[in-house]
Amino acid sequence: MKVTGNEAIFKQLVARETGRTDKPVKGAFNSLLDQAARADSEPGVKTVPLQAPGSIKGVSLKPLLDVKSISIPDRVENFLNLLDTYRDMLANPDVSLKEIGPVMEKVAGEKQCLQQLLGTLPPGDELKGILNELLVAASLEEVKFNKGDYNPV
Repeated sequence: MKVTGNEAIFKQLVARETGRTDKPVKGAFNSLLDQAARADSEPGVKTVPLQAPGSIKGVSLKPLLDVKSISIPDRVENFLNLLDTYRDMLANPDVSLKEIGPVMEKVAGEKQCLQQLLGTLPPGDELKGILNELLVAASLEEVKFNKGDYNPV
């Protein structure tokens, strides 16, 4: 028994629906090229100069959440939540240190931002003392993690 493909039926259906066949049209490209060349040489046709790659502006991505617009107490609370997540991951034996690494990188990045904000707080502000203690704790955890204190023996 010979099984034949149904490609011929599909070609007929496509040709009927689109009006196109797989046969090439002779000279179609040359005629389009001639039309484009004539349109370029006609007066009154606007041409747009090409730009050099250096003149193209890059795309800037705006974060969904503007970090600078968040108040300092909210940032401190978010940092505490991040440290809480880090603590929970350390306590879970099913979580590897490779999985904890990105969280520690976030902790280190946010710690640097908060250290800059620490200097902007007035000397008598209670939040300054809390933030200072929080940054010291985060720094100790970063040192312990990077030193390998949490690596299994």
